[in-house]
Amino acid sequence: MAAFPRAETHRPRRAALLAAAVAGMMAFGGAGAWADEAAGRARAVGGATIEIAGQRLRLDGIAAPDGSWRCLSRKGRAYDCADIARETLASFLRGVEVACTPAGRDRCNRELATCRVRRADLGLQMVISGWAVADGPEGGRYKRAERSAQTRRQGLWRGRFERPADAPCPRTDD
Repeated sequence: MAAFPRAETHRPRRAALLAAAVAGMMAFGGAGAWADEAAGRARAVGGATIEIAGQRLRLDGIAAPDGSWRCLSRKGRAYDCADIARETLASFLRGVEVACTPAGRDRCNRELATCRVRRADLGLQMVISGWAVADGPEGGRYKRAERSAQTRRQGLWRGRFERPADAPCPRTDD
């Protein structure tokens, strides 16, 4: 019987330690600022960034053109590939509900997420369309789709593009 009261005295301490660990993870971005799935209507902010319920989320595992990318058509003419990438993402979002699962933060401290529309992975759809490329440690799951888009000369792969190797973090979240 002596063991029973002793075990109960440790429960509040365990709960306090667990609460401190969760708070620490959130403060340092380990669990992100949101722990649950975000769902609802979304809008495209950039080719790899959406806004859902006022929260900006970067699609995990992909990179899409922004203002620092240089894109050329087959004929060598510069064009605004960042705008086309954003419009492509917007077309996938029109009139549908989006569900996003947190995936941490990137090197620029942006919230990352894996997002789905009707069970289809938005990052994968962007890579298949050719308007995004596989990126970062999680991008490996999109490499096959990237090779397919390149072979089929989809999106960016119709011409040439230069992606900055170490682009600075953007001032905005797109």
